[in-house]
Amino acid sequence: MNRTGLLLLVLCTVYCSLDAQQAPVYSQYMFNPFLINPAYAGSEQRFGASMHYRDQWSGWEGAPRTISALAHGRLYRERLALGVILQEDAFGITRQRDALLGVAVHLPVRGSLLSFGFRGGMLFRSRDIHKLNITDPGDPLLANQFTEERYARLGFGVQLQRERFSLGLSMPDVFDADAPVSDPEAERIWAFPRRAMVLTCAGSIRLSDGFSLRPSTLVWFEPDASSWADVNLSLVVRDLFRIGCSYRSTQSLVAVTEWRATRTIRIAYSYDFTLSGGIPGAGASHEVLLGIDLPVRNESSRSPRHF
Repeated sequence: MNRTGLLLLVLCTVYCSLDAQQAPVYSQYMFNPFLINPAYAGSEQRFGASMHYRDQWSGWEGAPRTISALAHGRLYRERLALGVILQEDAFGITRQRDALLGVAVHLPVRGSLLSFGFRGGMLFRSRDIHKLNITDPGDPLLANQFTEERYARLGFGVQLQRERFSLGLSMPDVFDADAPVSDPEAERIWAFPRRAMVLTCAGSIRLSDGFSLRPSTLVWFEPDASSWADVNLSLVVRDLFRIGCSYRSTQSLVAVTEWRATRTIRIAYSYDFTLSGGIPGAGASHEVLLGIDLPVRNESSRSPRHF
């Protein structure tokens, strides 16, 4: 097997953590926390839908490409909310598709909103060895040139939200089978292989009429594996335009911007680049978001956005 192809597969898998036991994290998590915490579903007084596209390490052949579509909103008397996430990740010879359904319950508690959320679904993974430059076709490791697997996924989250502050804690994947669901001969044991925890904290600081600062942070903690933190600070102008910067403990900076084109449509863009090292020949990363927000009440009565 060509070493470059093998290295590509390993690096993409390790760096993006796009395996059956961990969900991908976007640079624009502050624009839609529902991607990482199901408790966020319906936490605002509106129905939200968005599409995301991420081009990782632009210009590098086989680099990760991620596209996702999601929607969430409140139902029954504003206590119950539902959401759905559809994702596709392609990196190297591997392609993964996620289909997740989330449910959240919102409880008013002494001037705050306490939310609990769960999500579950399936991950479909396929690998096509034909995409590699194979120098030894007789290699027994290449006997199955195309494989497909299915994994069950389950996650949960909790969020506390006040007028100008929110705090969230989630576990994107509570457990995964140690063997694919599609393997009928495997003895599956449900376990807690990694138990990654995601902590988010955000606030809104009013500077003057029409101007505010929105600091936020995300901490990804994974025992016996990679843990990292992301700190963001954004300036919001009249709830129409937003510009900010994130620093990630993996030695990278992220420039983010968001523009509300109309009362219901918003567009966001982020640009990631590493401060040191990186993969030779790999460019920066780009992420684009198109969102639609439909208020279910008067705009003045909706919950504030901290992110």
